Formats: sequence, structure tokens, C-alpha cells
Amino acid sequence: MKKICMVITAMIIVSSCEIKVSNNEEIKKEQMKEKNENFPFPVENNFTEEYLVNNFWKCNYDTAGADKAYWVILPNYVKPTKLDPQPINGMDLTNIGIYNTIDENPYMEIWVAYSNVSNDIQPSEWLESILTKTGENILNKNEIITKSGEKFLDVLSSKNISENERVISRCTVLKNNQNYFVIKVTTNEKLYPELAQTIQHIATSWGLK
Repeated sequence: MKKICMVITAMIIVSSCEIKVSNNEEIKKEQMKEKNENFPFPVENNFTEEYLVNNFWKCNYDTAGADKAYWVILPNYVKPTKLDPQPINGMDLTNIGIYNTIDENPYMEIWVAYSNVSNDIQPSEWLESILTKTGENILNKNEIITKSGEKFLDVLSSKNISENERVISRCTVLKNNQNYFVIKVTTNEKLYPELAQTIQHIATSWGLK
């Protein structure tokens, strides 16, 4: 009888531990979910035409050649700081445009890069692969399927750049033949909520020529 009681007690303890572990995992998931939900992911903005005309400008880029030419809509306080093509270390990517806030406005950085891909893959798969390689944590995403069946992604992600600092980025992807292009708009997580609509507008207001 004593042995039976010991076995039952052990089973209860093990069961209790399993429940505790399970609960801890669920708590972690809920905490992560709540943390992610703190970052807005607008798919449109409430900017008026007058506001856009007065506060944004159109950048036309062709420094890397006609087949890499693009345009992007940027806030007036964001200007180009590097336009010459530059390979990104450790990545099959070439940066063809870096833009930064140049005054006292909330700081953001925008870069545009491309890669020539020999195998024909979905733009969405290519972008997710790039984000994985750069250590980004995907917080939210919006998949866009074109009439031809191609899948494009609009992604919100985060990355720890130091022990005490995390940045939030929004990326979208475009494709022209075998060239895949990505735009990445980044700011500090504390600034992101107030810049969310501006970042959405930049990340979705660009195109290839």
C-alpha cells in the first residue's frame, strides 16, 4: 500500500510539473503575442492629398543603371546619404540607396537593395529568406497575390541591435525579371508608434521604372 501511495504521489508531482511547464509556455506565448500587438501595422493611412504634397517628395534613382532604376516617396526631412551600389557583407544583396532623417524629426533610416536570383522563386519566399538571414523577428505581415499568381509580402519585423535597443522595420519586395528588390524602413521601437503611418506610406509607395 505504501508503494502504491508513493507511485501515485510521484505521478501527481510529475503531472503537476508538466502542467506548470505547459502553463509557462502558454504564458510566454501570450506575453509575446501581447508584445507584438503593441506595434501597429496599418495597411493604409489617413494622410490627405494636401498633407502628402506638402510633406513628401519623390526620389528618382538610376545610379545603378536603367535595370535597377526605382522611385520612392519620402518625407521632406529624409534625404539620400549613399547612392552608389555597395554589396552587403555576408549577404547576396547589393545596397542601392540609403536615406536618413537629417534634422530633429524622429529618426528613421530607409535602404533599398536588390539581388539577382538565378532560380525563379516567389517574391514572398525570397523576402522571408532575407529576413531570416538578417536575424529579423517577424511581428506581422500582409501577403499580396497578383493576378499572375505571384506572392508579395509586406512585413513588420523587429531586431535587437544591442542589449538595450531594439529596432522595428517594415519591408516590402518588388521583382523585375530575375532581379528582386527590397525596401526596408527602420526606426527605434520607442519611435515606431508615432511613425507607423509614415513608415507604411514609404514602404508601400515605391516602384520600379
